[in-house]
This record gives sequence, structure tokens and C-alpha cells, in this order.
Amino acid sequence: MLPDDEFEREHPSYGLIRISRVTGGPGAARLFGSPLANHYGTIRLSIGSAKWTHGLHHDRYYGSMHGEHVEIEMSAAQFADMITSLNVGSGTPCTIRYLAGVQIPNPPDYATEAEHIRDSFEGSLDKYKAKARECRKRIEDLTSKLSSKAKDEIRRPTRIQRPVRDQAVPGGHDEDRDGGKGRGRGVRLERDPIGRARRDR
Repeated sequence: MLPDDEFEREHPSYGLIRISRVTGGPGAARLFGSPLANHYGTIRLSIGSAKWTHGLHHDRYYGSMHGEHVEIEMSAAQFADMITSLNVGSGTPCTIRYLAGVQIPNPPDYATEAEHIRDSFEGSLDKYKAKARECRKRIEDLTSKLSSKAKDEIRRPTRIQRPVRDQAVPGGHDEDRDGGKGRGRGVRLERDPIGRARRDR
């Protein structure tokens, strides 16, 4: 039995919210709604029941280490978006890890937004390269009987166009080296500062 000046109280409305940084682990985390396929550093937010105690003239609040109600995981960019985009849209995507004390399976390994953009771009680039080769061959056939000077006048615009295209289109300069199968590197739309710091150490 507690002394008169101490008490311990519980109520369904009492809760604790906790935010923590997670690094390391057996492998990279897959997160819902993030353009990155893997994350080596994340933010976790958990909500659980709380207990209110009072003793030695101080209030104290206790809860479990894991949120009994819900625990979610976010990338650093998602966390920043969440706290800076109040009253905007339906909310920020997050990955639910625990719900009512039950662990939730990892998100399916679907292609990310960045991967969709890269694949779509590369598909369009392949079509462009094939069309360019077809047009150059057609020009060669049509100008085969012309004088060398006339051929040079006709081909000059294509020689100017190709360097401009190579600078503007990632992977465009690979066309003549690999028969149109070159691949440009996809650009990451989201940075992972926590993971980068770990790799730089």
C-alpha cells in the first residue's frame, strides 16, 4: 500500500508517445511511400498506454518500450515532411510496424517511384535510339549517289545534333558503343543522411 502522498493511476486515455532514431540492423529497411528502395537509418514513432505515478513530490509517467497501440517507421525525409506539412493533404506516408501489439509484415517489394521513372525513361530512350539509327540509315541510302560535298552538307546537322543530345540525355552517348543498349543512372529523389553518415565513418 502506497503512502498517503503517493498514488498510482491508470486510465484508457493515458498514453505515451516516443520518437527514436534507428540505425544499423541486419539489413536495410524497406519503407512504404519512400522513393528509396533501402534505408540504413530511420525514425520510429510509437504510442502506448501510460501509467501515472506520484511520489516524493514528483509526477512520473511510465509505459512499455514498444507501443502497444501502434509503432510506425519513417525515413528522415518523411519525418521532416510530417512535422512541416501540417493540415496539408491526407498526411505523410509511413510504415506500420506494430498494431495493437501485433507485428506487421514488411511492405511488398514493389518498384519505387524513382525506379518507375528510370524504367520509363530508359524505355523511351531505347525507342529514340532505334528511331535515330533508322533515320541515319535512311539518310545514307537516299544520299548514296550524291557527291561527297552534298552528302557532307546533308549530314552536318546530324553531327551537330548528336553532341547536344548526348549532353541533354543521360546515357545517350552510349548509343554507338553498345548498339543502343546503354543505360543512364537513375537519380535518387530522396537522400538518406543517416545511412550516408554510417557509410562515411
